[in-house]
Amino acid sequence: MSENQKIRKRKVTVMIRVKVDGKWIRKPVLYREEGKIRAGCVTIDGEERTFGVDECSYELSYYEGGQKRLLAIGKNATEAETQRVIRVEQTYAAALHAAEKNMFA
Repeated sequence: MSENQKIRKRKVTVMIRVKVDGKWIRKPVLYREEGKIRAGCVTIDGEERTFGVDECSYELSYYEGGQKRLLAIGKNATEAETQRVIRVEQTYAAALHAAEKNMFA
């Protein structure tokens, strides 16, 4: 796999955080066919459940420097997706810059 392919594989996931049976859990969000987040929807034990705006929050999950990071976004699903796209672009740009720096060192 080329360095460029490795850089493009970097992933940022929107996670939904909900309280189930008194415990907070994180799960990847569900998307509609057109690519928008299905607000408040999550699959738990194979069953789709829907939570109200006040019952959930969104986070970004990604790796930085080999360590998993979680970034709190808030209660707005659209904002979470917007921030995911921004983080993907930032991660890609930083990785390209590092690769170029190594190539010319």
